[in-house]
Amino acid sequence: MRSQNRYLSFCGDKSWVAVLILLVAFWSGCDLPWEPGPMPTELIETEFEKGLNVFGLLRDDGISGSSFIRVERAIKVDEFNDTMSVDIRNADVTIMHNASSATYSFQFEEDTSRGNLFFNPYFTPAEGETYTLTVKAESFPTIFASATIPQRPGIQNSSFSEKSYNFDLVMTEDTGMYEVYLFLEGGGAVYEKVINDGKEKKKLSLKIPDSYGSPYLLNIYGYDPQLTEYTNAAVTLRWNTYQETVTTVEGGYGAFGAVTVFSSWLNP
Repeated sequence: MRSQNRYLSFCGDKSWVAVLILLVAFWSGCDLPWEPGPMPTELIETEFEKGLNVFGLLRDDGISGSSFIRVERAIKVDEFNDTMSVDIRNADVTIMHNASSATYSFQFEEDTSRGNLFFNPYFTPAEGETYTLTVKAESFPTIFASATIPQRPGIQNSSFSEKSYNFDLVMTEDTGMYEVYLFLEGGGAVYEKVINDGKEKKKLSLKIPDSYGSPYLLNIYGYDPQLTEYTNAAVTLRWNTYQETVTTVEGGYGAFGAVTVFSSWLNP
């Protein structure tokens, strides 16, 4: 009897071992939140390179002067503190229309709500046109970057149902991502993000929460591939995870891209 009990106990132990092996195999294949994630295949020693850090956005929204450029000096992590200012206020910032060579100068404006930015109140980019950004600042390498304004987003086959607004989003090759905002009476909005997967159209059905009224305005923002890459890289950052530096400019750090805006007032 004792030998039989020992046999049953041994069988039970083996089943636990099998379960543990399966669990180890499962967890080893997962990327846990506290793990470092993907790492480089080799250690690359690099020195910090002095340079400018810029963020430039060309907005084709029908509003003159809405495009802006932010210029900072790049710093090391151990140099940063809450009281320091990294803004470059005396930079020479210009945008050239490639087809006509017309050049627009952007001037620094101190703005505590939106940040310290460079603007040109008379500059309005045009759909399908390409522009080149040049940023010069004393003792820093010059930054160059180009961006093409995407085609304006479009919709087809729009319709209302009892609690949704439905339409086909027309997508184009020059746009990497779309952000859709359906504004509702009562102060709310329905949001949807669409990554361009190469198809010409995507059916969308925006559900309207019960606590809000009818939709009255549809805004769709179409981002060029450069801005799409930069924006999506920022939201995938994980601490202690190896990430390639995402930059779309030459001679420094940062991003320069374009967004175009479609707006439509709705009458349910």
